[in-house]
Amino acid sequence: MHGFVFNANFIGFQSSTINCKLSHFREFGKGVLKVYGTHPDAFVQAAIQLTYHRMHGKPGSAYETATTRQFYHGRTETCRTCTLETVDFAKAMDDVDTEETTKWNLLKKSLDKHQQLMRKAQGNMGCDRHMFGMQMIAKENGMFDQLVGEVFGPGAWTKSGGDGQFKLSTSLLGYTPMTGGMVAMCAEGYGVFYSIEDDCINYAVSNWVGAGTDHEEFSRVFEDSLLDMERLAACNYSAPL
Repeated sequence: MHGFVFNANFIGFQSSTINCKLSHFREFGKGVLKVYGTHPDAFVQAAIQLTYHRMHGKPGSAYETATTRQFYHGRTETCRTCTLETVDFAKAMDDVDTEETTKWNLLKKSLDKHQQLMRKAQGNMGCDRHMFGMQMIAKENGMFDQLVGEVFGPGAWTKSGGDGQFKLSTSLLGYTPMTGGMVAMCAEGYGVFYSIEDDCINYAVSNWVGAGTDHEEFSRVFEDSLLDMERLAACNYSAPL
């Protein structure tokens, strides 16, 4: 059972197990974001975190693809984009007692942290591929059950997204019209793939049917979050002298 829905601004796909919606956000793109001195990818990632926080009232462990193509046979590493800085921003954004300038400064800190983490991941200094290697070595040497209890159990490792438990599986597909999508990594999560053009953002949101998530609502809140953040930037950005 499946079906497609076509609209001027989105294409929707629905099956018995998966929902997916491909949308075109046309209010702004990387051209406007660069005027504010913000990195387009980091800005979108902050909006994804703000969206999840608005919908679920808590942070969402997040995977963003980081390419390691600068290395021979390099493929990918995980950039973990749910940071303390982004959580602080998401909490403050809807707090009526927090001044707008404070919100802007928190947003800038979260964007800076994202860029730091992305550079490390691209430089092969992430943790996830290293941990995966440890898992494989442990399995080969009959130590995996011990490591599950000590390292890879249902504590911080799993809650932070380990073993495929990221609530947000995301990837920037580039700065061209090309776009695509992928299913959410876990049942309670979302898949969010996007490309950023000069004047628009193309994105696809997916979720699993019957898992208590809503890809349509995510899309709506995501676009509201982008608009709110752009207004925050427009009102508080000061060009360098």
